[in-house]
Amino acid sequence: MGVGPLRFGMTFDEVRAALLDPTSYIPGRWMEFDDLGVSLYFGEGASGLCAVALHAERGPQVRIGDVDLVG
Repeated sequence: MGVGPLRFGMTFDEVRAALLDPTSYIPGRWMEFDDLGVSLYFGEGASGLCAVALHAERGPQVRIGDVDLVG
């Protein structure tokens, strides 16, 4: 399960390989991609990528059927 090219459980390095360099980050904890409008959060230990936050105004648009979830 995941979002676009991201899969929950990916390591910090796997995400960097998939999306290139983040705008800012705290290694193993958090990544910000301003150009994509996405923030990523990593769990402690070996849990890897555990959350993807989309910026409502500048991030990708997300819909379920005819309902806009962001924007």
